[in-house]
Amino acid sequence: MKTRRREMTEAEKEAERARAKQRAYLKAQGMGGSVDASEMQARIRYLHDVHLITFERIASRSGVDLASVRSHYYGKAITRPGQTTPLTTCFWRTHHLIMTTRFGPADVTRVDATGTLRRIQALVADGFPQSWMGERLSRDLAHLNYTLKAKPETIVPEFASEVEQFYRKYAGTNPQDHGVTPRNSAYARTVARKRDWAPSICWDWDTIDDPKAYPEWTGACGTAEGYRVHIRETVFEGNPLPLCDRCRAVVESRPPEWTPTVVLKRDNLIAALKASPLPVKAIARQVLGEGENARDTLYRWRDGSRAPRNMGIAQRLADVLDVPIGHIVDEQAMEAEANAPAIGHGEFNPYVLRAAMELGGMSQHKMSMVPGSQASAGAIGKWLKGDMKPSDKSKVKPIARYFGVDVEVFYQ
Repeated sequence: MKTRRREMTEAEKEAERARAKQRAYLKAQGMGGSVDASEMQARIRYLHDVHLITFERIASRSGVDLASVRSHYYGKAITRPGQTTPLTTCFWRTHHLIMTTRFGPADVTRVDATGTLRRIQALVADGFPQSWMGERLSRDLAHLNYTLKAKPETIVPEFASEVEQFYRKYAGTNPQDHGVTPRNSAYARTVARKRDWAPSICWDWDTIDDPKAYPEWTGACGTAEGYRVHIRETVFEGNPLPLCDRCRAVVESRPPEWTPTVVLKRDNLIAALKASPLPVKAIARQVLGEGENARDTLYRWRDGSRAPRNMGIAQRLADVLDVPIGHIVDEQAMEAEANAPAIGHGEFNPYVLRAAMELGGMSQHKMSMVPGSQASAGAIGKWLKGDMKPSDKSKVKPIARYFGVDVEVFYQ
């Protein structure tokens, strides 16, 4: 049943007639009614996009409602869900306030967006869908998608702070514990993997905001060891560990931070281990710490199936054995590796072979003994150092067959 509208009192009618007269007068003087909003909307976009002034600052300085400022920026009434009709007019007062308010350098309140973008990307890589985040942040899915696609250089500090607190709460946690279904979580990770977005585990709290910092995928990215970890995890262990730009540059462009693989003089190392009064387990503990595999790693160094990650570790080994570093490290071989030409696409890649041998605990001698092998231990050693390449793929096929992979794996 419809309710009857209450009739206005005489006082209310008089007040309404006064307001109508005032509106008619202002409109006649060009100071009232609705006007074209295009000029005002252009100034809002200019202030926001060019001078980096936030919507909140524009609203507070001009006296215009914040929702109205946002709506005119986007050209539609964002406070009305489902509305698609363009917002083409505004009140004269709104137009006048926006066009006459003066703004200066003190009104610019934006911060660097690097950390904010990385945090959103990291949460997606952890398995949190953007739609799930949009329901819990002040920006919905459409705004998050636009932010990630546009990659703005600066962003409002309020949103940056909001994302930081959100990241602290959810980074490194299991998405299923927060209501995300396994299917949606897997889809989010797939999206992140295709876009090379690093998960939260790759970022430290003190580097994620630094524009010059890089995600640390392997713990040794930017070195030959980091590249081998990528290859080992992705190709031989089946884990999707994307090859990062720094490790890709190691074999394609030889950047300034290129670190050649440590090459040990095995005969001298074996002799020094025998001459040392310490048992192998104690030596491994002093060089590599208390890890369970420390002794096994030292044995692999001795057998030639693995090498120290860097010269710092090799120096610790030399100190424990009480021998000069040059006694156990072949610095000439390392210099030759550093000066070798970069590896191009489609050519034999010794780092893939080295990763496969490390994974299987294979020495050069054992590798030469695989069924059907046509390469000697000496030849394989030269392949690994980059001094020589296989004459053709038939030399590598038995090795690929042994590891259960296609021969093209070693030519990428």
